[in-house]
Amino acid sequence: MKVHKPQIPCTLPVVIIDTDNELVTKEIFEYCGSFQDTMKKRTNVQADMTNFDVFRDTPAFDNMLTKILKLVNEHRYAIEMEEWVITNAWVARYSKDEITKPHEHVPAQLSFIYYLNCTGNPSPLIFEGEQDYKVEAETGRLIIFPACMRHRVDANGDGDRWVLAGNIHMKQMRLDEKGWGR
Repeated sequence: MKVHKPQIPCTLPVVIIDTDNELVTKEIFEYCGSFQDTMKKRTNVQADMTNFDVFRDTPAFDNMLTKILKLVNEHRYAIEMEEWVITNAWVARYSKDEITKPHEHVPAQLSFIYYLNCTGNPSPLIFEGEQDYKVEAETGRLIIFPACMRHRVDANGDGDRWVLAGNIHMKQMRLDEKGWGR
């Protein structure tokens, strides 16, 4: 058997929504500025990072994640689907020269990044491809994208780059005895 892996250029539905950052409460801001680095740079994120269940550990994010999920349900990639669930979420706090290694979020279907606080010269999110595509880091910006898209963050400049990121899956569909969806 021979497996082919063609490089097929296509347009993937990335949605960028600029909010007025009303989702970030004082409680969220204080949490993001003071959490302890749980992951110790053992993930692709080479910056201070919470565990992957920040939404279970910190009720301060409940309202924000509910609103993000509402926006996801309006995403053109998601609109035909029945229901979506956030399966994990984390906060990353970048200092000067910290990066995120190239990666994707498979098996999730969608991922998101919400810029909680950006000051100075924060690094953009870079989607990799024949030509890289950069999305500037701006406080209040929400990016929803297919989880299969490879992305990275190059060395952060001076200033803060705080993000809430997460993965989203379709709620499990029920299968019949043959394994077919119904």
